[in-house]
Amino acid sequence: MPSANAPAPFSEAPAPSAPATTLLLERATQAFALTILDNFRNSRTQKVYDLVDRLSMNIEILLPVLDLLSRSYGYLEIDRGDQRGNYDVRITQRGVDYLSAPNL
Repeated sequence: MPSANAPAPFSEAPAPSAPATTLLLERATQAFALTILDNFRNSRTQKVYDLVDRLSMNIEILLPVLDLLSRSYGYLEIDRGDQRGNYDVRITQRGVDYLSAPNL
């Protein structure tokens, strides 16, 4: 039996608050956006698992970032038809325009 001073197991640890989680996701998206979008320069459609391999990124981080790049920024479209999660991700014209910006 753990002592009274032992830290709570991970499953019992309090989850970060929603605003903190949203802020962390937004920061991750800002940090990885260009790196992710750069993978679409030669092919407008990518598979999620290929992006995971190419970026050496954990899928649990990549999927929410891709979702934010899709929903909030409009840079990507995600076809969630694959039951195993290997979704097709396509860069939108807005994403292409972002990559073509002269300051990049």
